[in-house]
Amino acid sequence: MKDSKKTLNQLSSYKAKLESADSIQDRIQFLVDCVGNPNSFSKLVGISVSGLKRYLSGGEPTAAKILQIAEKSGVSAGWILTGRGSILEVEGHGYIGNERAIALLTGDDDILDVLNNKGAEDTKDISVRYALIENAFNSYSDCTKNFLTSSLLVNSKEFDMEVFETILHELKGSFSEEFSLIPGYRVQVSAGHGSLNPDQLEPTRHLAFRRKWLKYRGFNEKDLAIVWAKGDSMEPTIHNNDTLVVHLGRNKPADGHIYIFRNGDELFVKRYQSMLGSWRLISDNSFYSDLDIPKDDQHQFDVVGQVILIAKDLGD
Repeated sequence: MKDSKKTLNQLSSYKAKLESADSIQDRIQFLVDCVGNPNSFSKLVGISVSGLKRYLSGGEPTAAKILQIAEKSGVSAGWILTGRGSILEVEGHGYIGNERAIALLTGDDDILDVLNNKGAEDTKDISVRYALIENAFNSYSDCTKNFLTSSLLVNSKEFDMEVFETILHELKGSFSEEFSLIPGYRVQVSAGHGSLNPDQLEPTRHLAFRRKWLKYRGFNEKDLAIVWAKGDSMEPTIHNNDTLVVHLGRNKPADGHIYIFRNGDELFVKRYQSMLGSWRLISDNSFYSDLDIPKDDQHQFDVVGQVILIAKDLGD
């Protein structure tokens, strides 16, 4: 990804062009700039380069041509005509914001990444609040659910932000007494030949675990983290995209248990066995060979933690 500041400056440049597009000619020119050049745009929308240049020079396109440009590019015909509303309409999603439309029209993944990151930051607090409410609500009995639902329906006209904050505070209190939220990181741990993973400083989601279960297992929630598996070398125990709960405090491997190991930038999950003078890292999938690490090479490996729980989907 390019420097985010440069990407934001580039996005601002496109937005400035969009804001100054006061005529049909300007708006078609804007689309051409997004796509790249007149040749690429004419090929995209199925009109000749000479015809396109005529429109860019001030020639008025017919209604049929405007509809053709709109249909081929996915752009709103109403926007081309009036400059009002959203630029782009995506099938199955309706109209989308103009910043994201710019990213899609230009095909610039860096702009899309910047917008996704910004959107994630903007909605993080709302998402956490919603998750707390949803998890707390689902933990209640059917009788309590019916009571809460009826109460909200009866008082819906009075349901404003202040009421929402009050209910949230009450639900959060009751929820946090029963559940701990374990952080999940956008990291895929290879169950294959190794996977390069960037460091993630901030969790991207949380999963709720009952405090009674954590206490029963003798776990401290601060020692736990969640990552996701990638690959097939640990099948049938671990499948691709399985959720792995890792105990970060258990970094002295013991025979028969499964651990996440780090070697440089590679993270991988294997079953451990102690051999005479070496570690043996075992793949449960017999297709893969075991990896023996001599004592002199073990300093190159970090034991990130022990996999204590595996969660997986069993169907569509």
